[in-house]
Amino acid sequence: MRRGFTIHHNGPPADCLGQPHSRCVAFWAGVKRFHTAEPPRGNGWSDIAYSFGICPHGERLVGRGWDKRQFANGSDDVGADDGGDSEWYTVLTFIGGDVSTRDEEKPPPKMVAATAALIGEGRRTGRCGDRVTPHNFWKKKPCPGPVFTALAREWDNRPLPTNFEVQEPEEPEMLIIDSPGRPALVVGLGGVKTINPAQRNALRAIGVEPKQVDGATSDALLSLQDD
Repeated sequence: MRRGFTIHHNGPPADCLGQPHSRCVAFWAGVKRFHTAEPPRGNGWSDIAYSFGICPHGERLVGRGWDKRQFANGSDDVGADDGGDSEWYTVLTFIGGDVSTRDEEKPPPKMVAATAALIGEGRRTGRCGDRVTPHNFWKKKPCPGPVFTALAREWDNRPLPTNFEVQEPEEPEMLIIDSPGRPALVVGLGGVKTINPAQRNALRAIGVEPKQVDGATSDALLSLQDD
């Protein structure tokens, strides 16, 4: 049985708040791609480092999953030695912070509730004990941000709350994605579609504003495209 869970966030903003769930799937795929790509493009690990991920929609994404060793905590260089990676589960919450502006993405209620539910499942099934730590308990860094840092300390060795007030997020029905040198994309609840220049111009003419993304994000979305 593991000691408990360590909560992480992405470091830089994950840019998943207020976006369709397809963006969350693309973000998770991008993290895994970086973790498993051979150096210098990635870390060269056998799998994504985290046990699980939780997106703003309250959806759980499985990384290494239950009963598999994770590699996200690293050696403890802050405080008491609480064991290595093999003694913990980890969850990556899809938020982050901008170190230049100190702006932190705030977790919506669904993300908080789903994170608590995941930890509760680990306890209930006997897979882990009652410990909950923020990653900054291990390393000198802001991860997982002020909200989850406070929650981890609140949940550590204590019963988890069950009375979350979860509100449906305001989510755009359709999002136009532009990236230089790549096809324009329509991302919606139905999936990801490419659109031709005439269709793109027609949407622009009726005031549909695009969201600019980098090439890696665009490629990740294209990999999820519905044929």
